[in-house]
Amino acid sequence: ITLYYSYMYIDAGVASTLLFSYPIIVAVIMALFFGERAGVGTIISIALSLAGVGLLYRGADGALISTLGVALVMASSLSYALYIVVVNKFPQRPASITITFYVLIVCALASLLFSYMLPHSATAGKEFLFGRIQLLTSLSAWGWVIMLSLLCSVIALLFMAKASKEIGPTPTAILGALEPVTGVVVGVLVLNEEFSLRFAAGIVLVLSSVLIIIGKKKRSGKSSFAERMALELTEGCKQGPLYLATARIWDSEFAHRVERHKARRGERWTNLECEKYISECNLQGRVVVIDCVTLWATNFFFDLSAAAESAEAADAEDGTRVERVLGLMKRELHKLAKQEATLIFVTNEIGLGGVSENKLQRQFTDIEGWFNQHLAESAQEVYLMVSGIPVKIK
Repeated sequence: ITLYYSYMYIDAGVASTLLFSYPIIVAVIMALFFGERAGVGTIISIALSLAGVGLLYRGADGALISTLGVALVMASSLSYALYIVVVNKFPQRPASITITFYVLIVCALASLLFSYMLPHSATAGKEFLFGRIQLLTSLSAWGWVIMLSLLCSVIALLFMAKASKEIGPTPTAILGALEPVTGVVVGVLVLNEEFSLRFAAGIVLVLSSVLIIIGKKKRSGKSSFAERMALELTEGCKQGPLYLATARIWDSEFAHRVERHKARRGERWTNLECEKYISECNLQGRVVVIDCVTLWATNFFFDLSAAAESAEAADAEDGTRVERVLGLMKRELHKLAKQEATLIFVTNEIGLGGVSENKLQRQFTDIEGWFNQHLAESAQEVYLMVSGIPVKIK
């Protein structure tokens, strides 16, 4: 409602750009109320966004645009940010189609209620169906409404969900930057809206701030992709996914990071911690994300190294250490495979660079590479994550 009303006071291109600031609002909400750390990237994004809004706040002739219009579109951006946060933090996350169904019902009821709040001057001389909802009396009006519903709502939401599933949320969100750009182009070419270098600079600043927020949230995106896959596999099930962490808690900072990640995943997840012998965990009938193979291998590798009684004994074991660690990990995997469970392993490709000068690093790279091959051979599907984009290998 607030977005559509903002079009009465400011140009569509400006409104579309300001609306796209919602990822920054999400980052601020998560930092203020959920303890997520606001890093340098977030601070830079906020500064760029405020600078962009400041430039957009003046029209092509330098005059201030409508404060009410800006307030309306920012209210819309805030409401969308709150929607994203609430859905993300919902304890028992229902299927996407279920959320959409109930959200649309609430939207329809809210619109009906809002129609009763319209001033009489805005509804004079019109025919109404319910309250002050205007009755459509021509085929062309129905055609425009149906097109708006299908193209801008139903098809757009379906395509966005499909894109997020196929290429991941990060590239989907980055490509979503075309939305305000499209709004500006249509506004200038079709609606004859004004355009200036000031507007161009403001748009670039706002979009840059959003892309910084989006880009900083992901590295390769392995864990996020695995978590999304597990959530999709458990949609509609009584039991949510299980997260099996293999990390060893080295210090208080790392312990705090682990707790933060648990809180981010939400209550739908069951969390387990097991540093080495993961086959002893009861995973029967569950969808399990095992994160990650690299830390799992690290625990075996360094515990075995520490068990050596002397430097000479460690040197004598150099030829067998790799084989011993691989043997232990393969044995655990073989035992684990006997349980009826869906296992999603997260691992790293650490051998894509040059050969290390450090002997221990070379040995660990061999262990990781050979176990990854063994794991991939046994897996039904294999994905390589590149900058948040899943590339299906098998």
